[in-house]
Amino acid sequence: MEIELNINGDIKKFTRTKPLSLADTLLALELQLKQQKRAEKESETAKDLKDNLSDICEFLSKFFDNQFSLKEAYEGLDPKNIVTVNGLVEKALGGEDENL
Repeated sequence: MEIELNINGDIKKFTRTKPLSLADTLLALELQLKQQKRAEKESETAKDLKDNLSDICEFLSKFFDNQFSLKEAYEGLDPKNIVTVNGLVEKALGGEDENL
């Protein structure tokens, strides 16, 4: 599994080689729970949106064994790659994603 981040103007590819574990499932479930709680609110605030992006970047950093920081994920993840992140979450939950 791989993800690309723009770090200091350079596109860097990060690879996760270890097999998935229950710790990864828990990490994905925690992310989903946080997102669900925010979605249940009457209206989202700018802080909610920022918190959601921070939670996604935290998941990503931990999923790739802290090969990059939360800040590097936040500043370096191309918005087009959110689909990739969603696929990683799905995979951590036991789903299949042909594109990973």
